[in-house]
Amino acid sequence: MDTQNLFVKGLENIFQNSNNNVNDKTYVGVIIDIIDTKKYIIRYNDADRPFTTKYNDSLKVGDTVHVMLPLGSEANKFLLEDIRKY
Repeated sequence: MDTQNLFVKGLENIFQNSNNNVNDKTYVGVIIDIIDTKKYIIRYNDADRPFTTKYNDSLKVGDTVHVMLPLGSEANKFLLEDIRKY
């Protein structure tokens, strides 16, 4: 194996190892209740959870959303729909 291939293989291994350590999780959820403007109850990961969002469009009961938990943290959760609207 020449030096260039060895280098590329090393980068692939580093990327794969760092990617395995990232614990981002994405769930498909369903709006089951509307509490207030931009405040919902969303069912995802087998539980009903309160959720405040920046989403500007009106979500309706029964709408499907994608919930992202960066590093698996509930504290930092957001809707992927929030990103698409900005």
